[in-house]
Amino acid sequence: MALTNRQFKKLLNQAIAELEKKQEALERDFGFGAGGRWQYAQETAKLQLFDDNNNMTVSADVIDIGSYSRPTETWMWSWSNDTVLPALRQRAEPLKTLEDITGLGVFGQAKPFDADVPMAWELAAICVKHLGALGCYRGPSADSELFHFFAIMDVKRAEAFN
Repeated sequence: MALTNRQFKKLLNQAIAELEKKQEALERDFGFGAGGRWQYAQETAKLQLFDDNNNMTVSADVIDIGSYSRPTETWMWSWSNDTVLPALRQRAEPLKTLEDITGLGVFGQAKPFDADVPMAWELAAICVKHLGALGCYRGPSADSELFHFFAIMDVKRAEAFN
């Protein structure tokens, strides 16, 4: 049964508040958002963050949620994106169930759809909540025109690998 507008607004507000706390913890405990570069390997579903000296600081297991295009102001789900490896599209498929849960067609929309930056973060917040993720990483493309959103499922400091 789909959520009422009031129930959805409550879910959205909870998801946003939870994401803000999760993001603060990722920043405090692992240095997310501290600068440097990022790298994502589809073959391993690993996100790696590097400091300004190009030293890896963290490695995270992620689920690719989707991407936001600044020029076209559209969102595209990773589960429907042919540039995402099939195994990773499959890992993102549980997000489609949000259409049945919420009653909102955007969660089942296979083609890119109109969105702005705040909506992209709202979608990410609901996805992070739904997946039980530790938070989210928004990775910009080299030209900052495309942003990839990843749900952080597990994260480790680089020292843990030595």
